Order: sequence, then structure tokens, then C-alpha cells
Amino acid sequence: MHSILSGIRVIDLTVNVLGPLATQILGDAGADVIKVEPPEGDTMRHVGPCRTAAMGSMFANLNRNKRSIVLDLKQASERALMHKLIAGADVFVHALRPGAAARLELDPERLTGLNPRLIHASASGFRLGSSYQEQPSFDDTIQGLSGLAWLNRDAQGTPKFLPTVIADKLCGHVLANAIIMALLHRERTGEAQSVHVPMMDVMAAFTLSEHLWGATYCQPERGLGYTRLTSAHRKPYATQDGYICVMAVTDQQWARLFPAIGRDDLASDPRFVKLSERAKHIDEALGVL
Repeated sequence: MHSILSGIRVIDLTVNVLGPLATQILGDAGADVIKVEPPEGDTMRHVGPCRTAAMGSMFANLNRNKRSIVLDLKQASERALMHKLIAGADVFVHALRPGAAARLELDPERLTGLNPRLIHASASGFRLGSSYQEQPSFDDTIQGLSGLAWLNRDAQGTPKFLPTVIADKLCGHVLANAIIMALLHRERTGEAQSVHVPMMDVMAAFTLSEHLWGATYCQPERGLGYTRLTSAHRKPYATQDGYICVMAVTDQQWARLFPAIGRDDLASDPRFVKLSERAKHIDEALGVL
């Protein structure tokens, strides 16, 4: 798998996390990735521990298998160099809002005119054509807007962000997959494509099963969220020498778990014997655990 994209050249005009992760995946699969940075560099260069100036751990973990060049795309002469790079590439990737991309002469219409075989790939906060398409977005705001922070609320009901940039990371994987599918389509048909990954739509789809929940079958009174996941008792449990993570799923697993914690009586409790009933009383089961 390390060379499946050998011979594919990618021009990477992304910073932070989402885009660099996507292009790193392509580089790991053998693509020749040329990372184009502004004169001030990718902001992630200054995040995390480092041994060398401007080589922070966040940057190092998102940009392996890439070559690098600095271009100031505010300068017409350097935009011309960018166009020259793109003319010889298979894929161009950016995470600019559509208006910003157009101002820098990097919109799909212009670039596919330069290179008809180009896969033009982009990611931004919101769906193209929506009233929000030019709004800025970051991982925290998307976690909030998509409802993910609410699903991750604490025992007091306070919404919390996940302690990882999950929206950026997940959308980075989606973007990499979209690019690979576009390359496969080009291989089969000869047709290039423009692909766009909107973070909000991706994260809304990611949490769809929890958000629809009862409304899936027109039962909104059943609320939102998978009850096992939102239970305050779902957590690593403290022991004398650290924490233990416990999870049982099947009827057989719970039948063995209750005796293991000294509650043989609950193995035959009607609330917990079958999954259908246990799902209704999962907070009680986890409370016992």
C-alpha cells in the first residue's frame, strides 16, 4: 500500500490540521506531495515541543513524506509559479473559503483550464452554495455547531469539547478518501473532478445516528443520543492501582460480568438479561458496574 499512489503529484496549499493530514495520507501511500507554505509558514510549526525552530511536534506529525516550497501568493509573479506547479500536477488541495480561492486565482474553473486532468480538492467549514459558505470555521466551532459538544456533555449536563481536534482529523480522512475516489474515477473514465468537503456536513452526518435517535422512527419524545454513551456512569473506573476500562455488549458477556463483580443476582434480572431491555436500563447497569 505504501506505493499505491506512486507517480501521482499533489500540490498541497493547506495549513493547520485538516488539509495536512489528508495530504500526509496521500504521501504515505506514495504520492509526491509538494507543500506550499506562505512566507510566515504553517502555523502548526509553532505548536508543541520542538528540537529545531519552527518544527513543532504538531507540524512534524502532520507533514511527513512531503517536499516544501515557500510562495507568497499575494504576489502575481509567485501566483504564476503556483500555476506552473499545478499545471504539472494530478491533484491540487486547499482549505480556503471559495471567495479567497477565487481571489488568489485558484478556483476550479481557472485551474482546470490550465490542467484538464487536475483533481481540484478543497475543504472548508460549510457547504458550497449555502449562506455560510464564506464563514470561517475551526474545530471547536464545528464541534459546537454539529452538536458533538452537546453529546459529550459532562455529568452536570455541561457541553464539552473533545480533547482532540476530531472535526479536523475526521474531515482530513474524508478529504483523502474523496481525492482517491476522484483519482479512481479519472483512471476509469479520463474525467477530472472537483471535490469539496464541508466540515459541518461531515460532522452532522458523523453524529446523525445520535441526533436522530428517536426521530428516526418519528418518536422525538425518545430524545437524542445513544443512552449508553451519554450515561454519567460510562467512564474508566478507579481501582487501587489505576483505572480499568470495562465494556460488555452481548447477553453472554453481561451474564459473565455480573458474577465477576460479585452481583450474581443481576445475571437473571429481567432488566438486564436481554439487550432490548438492558438498553432501556443501561444507566442502571453501568451504575452497578
